[in-house]
Amino acid sequence: MTKKIERAVVVASALTAAAWAQPRSAWAEEEEPPPSSQAPIPPVPPPAPSAAVASPPPAAPPAAPPPVDAPKAAVPVEKEAAWYERLDVGAFVDAYYAHNWRSPRPNEGANGLRAFDTNTGFGVTWLGLDAAVAPDPVGAQLQLRFGAGSTALAVKDASLAGMGFVQNANVSLRPGGKDGKLTLVLGKFDTLYGAEVPQSQLNVNYTRGLLYTLAQPYFHTGLRADYQVAEQLAVKLLVVNGWNETLDNNRGKSVGGQVTWTPSDRAAVSLGYLGGAEEDDTTKDATTGAKVANVGAESRLRHLADLIVDVHPFEPLRLVANATYVTQAVAGTSGPDGHARWYGAALYGRYALDPSWAIAARGEYVRDPEGQTTTFGAFDVGSGTLTLEHAVTKYMLIRLDDRIDVADAPVFGKGLSGTSKSQLTTTLGVVVKTN
Repeated sequence: MTKKIERAVVVASALTAAAWAQPRSAWAEEEEPPPSSQAPIPPVPPPAPSAAVASPPPAAPPAAPPPVDAPKAAVPVEKEAAWYERLDVGAFVDAYYAHNWRSPRPNEGANGLRAFDTNTGFGVTWLGLDAAVAPDPVGAQLQLRFGAGSTALAVKDASLAGMGFVQNANVSLRPGGKDGKLTLVLGKFDTLYGAEVPQSQLNVNYTRGLLYTLAQPYFHTGLRADYQVAEQLAVKLLVVNGWNETLDNNRGKSVGGQVTWTPSDRAAVSLGYLGGAEEDDTTKDATTGAKVANVGAESRLRHLADLIVDVHPFEPLRLVANATYVTQAVAGTSGPDGHARWYGAALYGRYALDPSWAIAARGEYVRDPEGQTTTFGAFDVGSGTLTLEHAVTKYMLIRLDDRIDVADAPVFGKGLSGTSKSQLTTTLGVVVKTN
């Protein structure tokens, strides 16, 4: 009996070992899962007789695709900047001390053939206030000048003497916006011609030269069109009242233009022309003093040709050459063919010693064989200027000019009442600016 029991145990052990040798997947199919430790879920009670058998809620339909012609989302448009956000403002003060080594008297007007630094001793050329809005597409510019230099920007008509305080006052239109090629300017603006401008800090010397003072206009009033033909070619055309006139002194208009070629960032060449009637169309009778017509004034034309070459051979050095030739038809027999003429040339050079120090030089020569540019009569005059420049900061510029002017006639003052063919001056100019 005992042996039978032992044999039964052995057979049971063998069957159990064979069952454990089967794969786990087989257990998943044939073996019930082990009992859960959680309480058994009670069976769902049958529905009440009156209740309908519940069905699962229908699935939400898929979102319909947008129609083919549905409008696309609008691309946000860049907001146009307000005019005051495009406003550029600035100011500067230009003061000097000038010594004339010939000691002419009085100090007022002692420096002959000068544009702005006409007085000896201390002086304020001007206080400058600038405001401008770049055309995009509409813009404007206003430049006010207060000081002794404003007389050079005045007009002949005493009722408009206040315009001498205005260097530039104009409105502008650029139809293509800030990147447009055409710009129209209407009002009072600086001349296109010549290498120098009224602001001393924008020139290479402190004093303005003979060519600027005697042979070229300072400003115009009228309409100007600027057109950027190509990256290296720009054209400017203008119709104006004439030379340095706010109100025209006759019924004619002066027309002209300028072409500028910039073959590289180190060279530029500008060629300009201006022509028109410049004489007053009325005059005074020599006997009675009554106003009478100036017969033929509008047919006696003035023509100006101007050439500027500006080159930077290498970074510290800048060289500028400027030549101007003017003819004016005059009544009578002035000149060999009924024309007066004046002309001249100037050469400028500036060398930057370092970011704050520079030296500059200017040499020039002007001829006026018929005596049209001053009250002195016919004369030839040459000038040489040497300038030492120091930028104390970006807001302060100091220049020391030593200059000699030599004429073939005694046109310069000397002492109390004497005259001289030469003039030697030393001028210390200081400009403080906001930008």
